[in-house]
Amino acid sequence: MIYQFHALLEGSSPRMWRRFLISADDNAADLMHTLMTMFMMDGYHLYHLEVYVPGMSYGANAKYETRSQIENSDDFQIWGPVPFAAEDYKISDLVRNAGEQLRFFYDYGDDWTIRLKLEDILDDEKHSGLLPYVLKGKGAGIIEDCGGVWALNDMMQEEKEFGVSEDEESILEFDKDAVNIALGSDSL
Repeated sequence: MIYQFHALLEGSSPRMWRRFLISADDNAADLMHTLMTMFMMDGYHLYHLEVYVPGMSYGANAKYETRSQIENSDDFQIWGPVPFAAEDYKISDLVRNAGEQLRFFYDYGDDWTIRLKLEDILDDEKHSGLLPYVLKGKGAGIIEDCGGVWALNDMMQEEKEFGVSEDEESILEFDKDAVNIALGSDSL
């Protein structure tokens, strides 16, 4: 089975998002790495994935981290639930029905949060060798250590007003082909 997700960078204005396909049999660590690639995250900050249940407070949901993060952690786990090893759980173990949601947290200082909504479940084998694959998106991605979504929003607003110089890349433009090449799925 193939899952179609919509991923939104929470608090982004203009909205930064991705619509993508991924195998339901991939594990939660694969999903987190896919998100980091799609949103231009370097992966050198702490991160985790939670099953999102509306109305439940942060830290009350099941938490999935990579095994290396769990093994290398000190005492920060006392502030939330003991994490599960993300490599041990398929995406289909976390969400099973259209409409269910996940939240991905990256860099606890800048506090990037991506909300994922399972939009559709496809039984389409023609895509299986090309996954993960981005269908659409808006916005280039985050800027590491910039101060979080609020600072990124200010930078995007400034670009809207003044544009970019010849030697700068736009943070407003999304390059689907480049992201799919980075994911290893450059054609569909």
